[in-house]
Amino acid sequence: MKNLLIVLIVCGVSSNVCRAQWTTAGVNINYTTGAVSIGTTKVSTPYKLAVGGGIIAEEVVIKLQAAWPDYVFDGGYPLMDLKALDAYISEHKHLPDVPSALEVEREGVKIGEMNTVLLKKIEELTRYVIVLQKQIDEMK
Repeated sequence: MKNLLIVLIVCGVSSNVCRAQWTTAGVNINYTTGAVSIGTTKVSTPYKLAVGGGIIAEEVVIKLQAAWPDYVFDGGYPLMDLKALDAYISEHKHLPDVPSALEVEREGVKIGEMNTVLLKKIEELTRYVIVLQKQIDEMK
């Protein structure tokens, strides 16, 4: 494979003065000021990258700021009563702590936060199944 040299120069709109805001370090290309947009001109604060269209990657790592929901298995974590959960779902049409379709349409989904919420729901469901299995075993 041949080496590819990319020269990026960002020019100010209202002047002829150009600034080289992109730097290189080894094989990496860095942009340390402002934000980058690809296929769009809209970059929402506080984000540093906006892409108009799809993104493909072999792997994405999300570093979370929130606690991972292992606390669901702590003895003091209260499961919602199933009747209360049923009532909540009937009224809101989604699970507690999970955003509604309208919220997702309006605000999008933060992948790290959503994965945390989904794992919490899986762990809660696991606890419900264990409780139900114990009740079944007692009836045998």
